[in-house]
Amino acid sequence: RLNLFKEHAKFGEYAEKHIGSNLKVIFPLALYGTKKNTYPIPDSLKTTSFLSKINDTNYTLKTSDSYFKLGNIINIWNVFQHFYPYFDVAKTDWNQDLKQALDESYKTKDADAYFNVLTKLTAKLKDGHIHSSYPENKNFYMPPIAWKWVGKDLVITSVLDSKLNLKKGDMVKKINGLDVATHFNKINETISAATEGYLKHRSKTESLIGEKDTPLSITIENGQEFKMTRNIFDSDYHPLLPKQDTIKSLGNDITYISISNADMKTIDAALPLLQKSKAIICDLRGRSNENAPFIQYLMTRKDTSSKWMQIPKIIYPDQENIAGYENLNWGVKPKSPHLNAKIFFLIDGQAISAAESFMSFIEHYKLATIIGQPTAGTNGNVNTVTLPGGYGLRFTGMKVSKHDGSQHHGIGILPNIYVEQTAKGIKEGRDEILERAIAEANK
Repeated sequence: RLNLFKEHAKFGEYAEKHIGSNLKVIFPLALYGTKKNTYPIPDSLKTTSFLSKINDTNYTLKTSDSYFKLGNIINIWNVFQHFYPYFDVAKTDWNQDLKQALDESYKTKDADAYFNVLTKLTAKLKDGHIHSSYPENKNFYMPPIAWKWVGKDLVITSVLDSKLNLKKGDMVKKINGLDVATHFNKINETISAATEGYLKHRSKTESLIGEKDTPLSITIENGQEFKMTRNIFDSDYHPLLPKQDTIKSLGNDITYISISNADMKTIDAALPLLQKSKAIICDLRGRSNENAPFIQYLMTRKDTSSKWMQIPKIIYPDQENIAGYENLNWGVKPKSPHLNAKIFFLIDGQAISAAESFMSFIEHYKLATIIGQPTAGTNGNVNTVTLPGGYGLRFTGMKVSKHDGSQHHGIGILPNIYVEQTAKGIKEGRDEILERAIAEANK
């Protein structure tokens, strides 16, 4: 038996829960036992025979079976009911969500429709770590374009097929004959995101991905229609998109570091350049690259925030009477050489999880001027769940706050200077967030 923490339910404690239709269930929360079994000891012959009958069956779980569909929805609902730490932020009626999901799942005819119901249920929890999978999924292919939301406009950011007469900065008005808002609304209701910025980040991919060779039609602002197919495998698609430089000089003693690309070995090798720089611009519009020790070169005193990461000690159903939290921290200490340059960090809605842990030190200790847009507002270690039929999901299991104890989930790291790209800037190949940082560095 694995003891997660010393607190536990005491012998004699029980739970009493109403389960509807004037029925309730009463069950013990603790039993006496040994390392091998609990008491009373069951009839081993009957138990072995019963388990053998279950294991010997040739039955295969099928999404078309009603009890499979309903059972998995109930399984998922219970996992979150007992272990998800952010119901206070999600502010959803979880009991009503269950009823709706059961009703919708019962009516589904295939695996794709059923998975859509599952993701609509988990989307209500507003957790950017939630990702689900199912074995029948065939949506692994992308078309030769990329786009992003710029304000209220959907703008082309990359064209990967020279035969398409599309340009960066073109505004998309229709997708497969539907206006873009209608198209994205249907997709957004299946994406779990704690902030608008991360929702836009996820949706720009989810709105493009599909089965191999399926068609995609878009109409841009001038009324011109473009037809294409999804023929680039997902893992091949992303390397084709523009990448941040790792470390480079921007002139005038300003150095740029991509925190998303540069590892610590590369950063350490560049320390002589960084020490001579009057300003350092750190780009964390994305995920960090195991380079959190870079923070040490910016710190001037030891980190004293001791409980911004918390693992809840859950021993009762429905998260009742939580027995406290296991408090965790990074314990960052300053390290030589201290970088005395003016420091700037660039962020946006795709910075999530470890990137937000990184940025939490920058924000709390005021180590830099932060420029861009709010981060994803989702941090903490994830829990993974494997469900019958090969379905799986992950979600945030740890509760993470800002270093001063205030709410992080659903808020994220906020910029000191808010900057958003424009369609005009994208058309001209400019990075307006980086440009603002350079302007600030030159003041």
